[in-house]
Amino acid sequence: MENPHPRDEGRRQRPGTRTFRPAGVLPPDPGAAPQTADRATERFSAVAHEIGNLLDGAFRYLALARRDIIESGQELAEEGAARQIGIAESALGRVAHLVRHAMRPGVGSLASCLSEPRPLIDAVLHAREVLQPMADERNITIHIEFSPRLVLTPAGPIYTVVANAVRNAIEAAPDGGRIEIIAELSTMPSGEPEVQIDVLDDGVGPPRGAGECVFDIGFTTKSGGLGVGLALSREIMHELGGEIALGPRASGGGRDRSGAHLRICYPAPAV
Repeated sequence: MENPHPRDEGRRQRPGTRTFRPAGVLPPDPGAAPQTADRATERFSAVAHEIGNLLDGAFRYLALARRDIIESGQELAEEGAARQIGIAESALGRVAHLVRHAMRPGVGSLASCLSEPRPLIDAVLHAREVLQPMADERNITIHIEFSPRLVLTPAGPIYTVVANAVRNAIEAAPDGGRIEIIAELSTMPSGEPEVQIDVLDDGVGPPRGAGECVFDIGFTTKSGGLGVGLALSREIMHELGGEIALGPRASGGGRDRSGAHLRICYPAPAV
């Protein structure tokens, strides 16, 4: 699959890139001691963003369970409602995990704060489950394709990045659209393994001319949007020594713009 943003394959650091920081918080004085309050504020903003997305998915599933109980037959209602409540319970469990972990002393980085022990494949599947009701409202399908080589790869903080990418794709896709999540384990020029995840949609594509600005804190094209998700995702990827890129999906069928293509890649964690 063609990368919409060719990159220097040997580069693992991006000197001079902006660090994720909530709007209105000034960068610390380079000559001053590290600002504990700034790090705490940054971590709180990241956790609050993640919790908001998880709660939205949980409430959607609880609403579906309530509808099934009211409108469906007894046996069908019990089966459907049990599954929906189970997914909501899982989302709320992650909320509890995030809150407990974020309040622990010494949790400095966003990646550490948002990490979880589950396998990467489970984390991506859970992201789809949490966001499925949002996609179903507009008859959008979410297709996942995994390399078998990723079976044992731990998720770390990748749930947050993938869930944000899928939510953005759902919001951009047309009614009846299709979202693809493709995860592979490739090899870097150094010979070390690298996780690569592509999220593609068939919406209008990223804003023209925005470039790297889409990853700036506060940048948004959504009515009422906060511009936090992509900035948070970029910071997580940089902490992992990886990269994230957003560009137009490769054209097809004679169309100039056929959607957006978000790619993340980072060194594969040790199993």
